[in-house]
Amino acid sequence: MPRQSLTVNNLRVMLSDRGKAQFIDVRDPGEFADERVDGFANYPLSSFPKSLRQLDKNAPIVVLCTNGSKAKLAANILEEEGYADICIVAGGLLSWKVQCFPLAKAV
Repeated sequence: MPRQSLTVNNLRVMLSDRGKAQFIDVRDPGEFADERVDGFANYPLSSFPKSLRQLDKNAPIVVLCTNGSKAKLAANILEEEGYADICIVAGGLLSWKVQCFPLAKAV
């Protein structure tokens, strides 16, 4: 399946009905700790491809970053490593925030 773009509105629906999808945030750990979308696990781009062993190649992967640029780089690496069903969140966390969708904040 080719790489797809996912709107934040569609992401919100996917998060409520998780299914088999894997949700990864490729921002740095500090950024992830400050604010994040609930349901995403942190897989910093700097740890690719080593950290990818934990992901299921047969399940869809939704990739999020701040604005979409790191997500595109991450998707390239995922494709090189044999992952096929990849969705990039269009506009990243910034688009999520523009819609005033909820964020998990650091405690």
